[in-house]
Amino acid sequence: MSKAFLIVLLILVVLFLLLYPFLGALIKDKKELAGITLEEKFPFFFKTISEGLFAGKGKIYQFPDNPRAANMMSSDQNCQNMIVHFLYSTGNMIIELGFKYYQQELRFQHTAYNLRDGSVFVQKDLGNAFVEIALRRIYEHKLKVTKLLRPEEVVNNISQDKPFDDKDGIDIVQDSYSGLSIEQKESIICIGYLAATANGDPEYLFTANPVVLQQLRFLNVSWQNCKGLLASKGESGICKLLEGIDESIIVLSEAYFSACCISPDNGKEDPTKVAKLHECISAIGMNPAVYDELVLKNRLILQKLFGE
Repeated sequence: MSKAFLIVLLILVVLFLLLYPFLGALIKDKKELAGITLEEKFPFFFKTISEGLFAGKGKIYQFPDNPRAANMMSSDQNCQNMIVHFLYSTGNMIIELGFKYYQQELRFQHTAYNLRDGSVFVQKDLGNAFVEIALRRIYEHKLKVTKLLRPEEVVNNISQDKPFDDKDGIDIVQDSYSGLSIEQKESIICIGYLAATANGDPEYLFTANPVVLQQLRFLNVSWQNCKGLLASKGESGICKLLEGIDESIIVLSEAYFSACCISPDNGKEDPTKVAKLHECISAIGMNPAVYDELVLKNRLILQKLFGE
């Protein structure tokens, strides 16, 4: 028996020993999914991701020729900018997320290990771990993309001279604020800023928030001027400028205020931010309980209109 043959034989034995566990795990995957879908195999895992990333509207699409693969997208036709691809392999779930924002795409991979025999709690934990990472990556992607919009240019490019267009959503909202002075408009932005930074979050998180950019556009004011007004008049002076403001303006601004109270870490309301907003709402002469009723009414209207 030649030395070369022995070397080749040794290599084949080593390869077999290395590949055998992997091939065995793949065979086990195939047996596990015989007559059952991925979603049926790991219902709590997929449900957790659906709730965390798709507001409970994540729909699974299976691949007929590959039971180990599936995609998840929102069943809402107006929310089709995100897709999550799943590939089950050797007891682990390889997950790839694709998210498009202002035509800029985010893609990243994450692996949920040891899912094969995961209990309800393990499935939820692994699902939540992915959701937490995904939300952070999505938020960072939004910040990166939004910075490209250069908010000072967005504001300065708005024309006040063009005729009012009753079919243009931005014109309609801008016109609703037309009765306010420039300082009052800037004060609305400042109240959102006070709430958004109440827990110590930095200014750049506020100025990069897409809802803030949109509100600056609605009011046609610049953040630098708003910041200067806050520095000169202080919190009490800002609130005084809005004393007795019409309730309809608060209703119109509610979505902006609510967005300023959301934590970028988990996408939920931050109690510290909400408390600061309530403090400001009270200072301008509105009962926070009345404001909360307005928030609830707005959300019920949105649910009725859009089913969300």
